[in-house]
Amino acid sequence: MMKIKNTPLSSNDAGFTLVELMVGMFVSLIIIGVSLTYLISASASFKINANDGYIQENSRFALTFISRVLRRGGSNSQIDLGFETSPVLTDLICSDGPVNNIACTSTSSGPNNSDRITIAYILADGLTCNGSDISTFYSPDNGERIVDELWVATDADGVNNLYCKSSLMTSDGVLVAQGGAPPIISGIDMMKFDYAVDTNDDFRADRYLTIDEIVAGNPVSGNSYEDSIRAIKVGLLVNSGLVGATENNTEDLVDRVYQIFGVESTALNDQVLRQIFSTTIQLPNAPEN
Repeated sequence: MMKIKNTPLSSNDAGFTLVELMVGMFVSLIIIGVSLTYLISASASFKINANDGYIQENSRFALTFISRVLRRGGSNSQIDLGFETSPVLTDLICSDGPVNNIACTSTSSGPNNSDRITIAYILADGLTCNGSDISTFYSPDNGERIVDELWVATDADGVNNLYCKSSLMTSDGVLVAQGGAPPIISGIDMMKFDYAVDTNDDFRADRYLTIDEIVAGNPVSGNSYEDSIRAIKVGLLVNSGLVGATENNTEDLVDRVYQIFGVESTALNDQVLRQIFSTTIQLPNAPEN
């Protein structure tokens, strides 16, 4: 009968001990934890960078668009028509869709205390701020002007947009809308204006005032500063413009208040990334006093 010889296991044939298994699992958990932390951080950074990219695009487009509209204020391609008053209209009543009787240029009348502005000009051709062909509705006639209105409003998805409406202003001051009032760019949460005025008639801006202060005028003489506006400072609070899905939220869930030109927005706690941008626009066609 054959005998089986018991050969002791060598160190190479032995299995893992309990201590070795526990050490291996511990090291694996550390690696997995570090990897998850890195993935979460990378995902958050990606969302922030993506939202920041949208914000930069929206702000660049909005400031360029607003600058183009405001610089045209007071221009006059018809030399036989006079344009001696301020291109910024303060004495008319405008409308936003279902909302009527809003001052054409006003302060803190929109979302987050946003301002609105309305400017006038005279051009025989070209496009208005909403893309209407000027030549189809305007013909040189003494007293008629073209009017562009800019304001911020909230759409059905809860996103704040920059809007524009163009009208023909008749000689008796009646606005006849030309085309619709489309949203120009989304993600504009707050829009503010400060007006650089010439208070000593040297055709140089020496003070920044709100439109209310401009209309009120000099407290001593009582004269309005409306014909003394030389430049306009524009401030925008901008987000990505994406509909508020949770995957787009990157900020802490806390109340945030933003301030533009000394005016605070309402408290915002929707975890949406926002940034403030500003620029100053000279009015090349401002009337000389």
